[in-house]
Amino acid sequence: MIGGIVVIAVAALLAYSTMQFSSAGIEQTGIIVCNDEECLKSVHIHADIKLDMCGTFITLPREAGHLNSQHTHKEKNYLHFHERISLDTTTKEELPEPRLRVQKVMEDYDLEEKLLRYCLPNAKVEVIINDIIAPEGMQTQWKEGDDIHLRFFHSSHSQP
Repeated sequence: MIGGIVVIAVAALLAYSTMQFSSAGIEQTGIIVCNDEECLKSVHIHADIKLDMCGTFITLPREAGHLNSQHTHKEKNYLHFHERISLDTTTKEELPEPRLRVQKVMEDYDLEEKLLRYCLPNAKVEVIINDIIAPEGMQTQWKEGDDIHLRFFHSSHSQP
């Protein structure tokens, strides 16, 4: 009887703690820690990615990538990143984060080899983020909730 009460009390405490953590928004907004020399922010962000290699759609491997960089879990073509990023010590604005560049997806998942399998060597790429062509191309840094579309095509074909 006492064991059952303890189990119920622990379950209630865990449920309450989870609700408090979720309602605080810490997971989405992150925790910022600063000293005189640096500011770091913990982030947990996700983005959908679609890879069109000259008409062939590629699926990223699941449960792949380094946990201290972008990686995947069980979801199809869904990037994850949960790590610390640097902030400007004065403005607290996020500094450029190389681990979140779109080019890093190509590197982390060895997609250059697949690209050569599906496209000719002179293939062009369009980086489309949230239905807008990204002027920074492969150097674009993705962020929470982005819908990324990498479209590789041959220059002799017209773009849509």
